[in-house]
Order: sequence, then structure tokens, then C-alpha cells
Amino acid sequence: MPTPTPSASIDRRISRRTPRPLAGPVLIIDDDEAVRLALAAFIRCAGYQPVAVENGAAALELLAQLAVLPAVIILDLMMPEMDGASFRERQLADPRVAAIPVVIVSVLAGVADTSHLAAVACLPKAFDPDDLLAVIERHALRRESGASVPAERIDREGARGEAAAVRL
Repeated sequence: MPTPTPSASIDRRISRRTPRPLAGPVLIIDDDEAVRLALAAFIRCAGYQPVAVENGAAALELLAQLAVLPAVIILDLMMPEMDGASFRERQLADPRVAAIPVVIVSVLAGVADTSHLAAVACLPKAFDPDDLLAVIERHALRRESGASVPAERIDREGARGEAAAVRL
């Protein structure tokens, strides 16, 4: 009997869950094509609509064109042309898109101070898929309902903490 691959295990876990409806797609901003494709496949498998772009400048162009704004944004920090921090500063300055929750998924998570970016969560690139889905649903749905939720940091071991209490 063949041993299941990690992705097969993830696919089985995701296929057993019922996705909560989101008001818009999940925007993925990452310069690494393999990461973009993997995240998009994961988001799609979880029952959500992914939209992926390669950097902050492309994301700003896309956001200007979208009729339905993303429910949440997954953001890498280190990218050419326009990095994640520059994108986030521009996003926060635009009232039309400022309220879209941003989840930072980066190798810099837990290493660099990202508190000035006002992300709702900060996850390392080596994350548990269940953690990412929980963050997406928690923050996208609370945004839609108008409720607030504290920012959070999830480290490589899956430990949770409030970002405001932890210098990243």
C-alpha cells in the first residue's frame, strides 16, 4: 500500500470541511511562481476563489480593476518591483481597499518587525494549512460582520500569540 504524500493528506482534510462563504476572492501576492500556484491550488481546494499576482504593483493594478474586492489578502514581504511593505502602505492609504484584511506569509515572519504593516496575522512560509484557513475565515468573516479580532502571530511550531504583544 503506497504511503500518502503530504499533499494527499492535506487534500483529504480539506475535502472533509465545508467552506464558509466569503464575500470575495482570496488575493495571493507572492513573487515565487511555485508558491503562488501552490497557495492558489490550496485555496481552491478549500472551496475559495484564489486570484494570484507576482508583486505589489500588480496587486494594486488588479485591485483598481476588480468590481468585487478580495475578502482577504495573503502577502509575501520580499518581492521585486514592489515589496509587501510598500504594497501594504499604498493599500492602507487607499480608502477603497484599506479595510481588506492582510495575512503576511513570509520567511520574515517571526524575524522582522511587521507591526507597522497592521496585518491581521503573520505566518512563516512553513505553515500548517489548517492555520492559514482558520486565519482566512476568522478575519474575512469578521470583517464582513463588522466585528474586530486581535492580530495574531503563528510561529513555525504552530504556537499562537497576539501580534501586538510580540515584537516580530
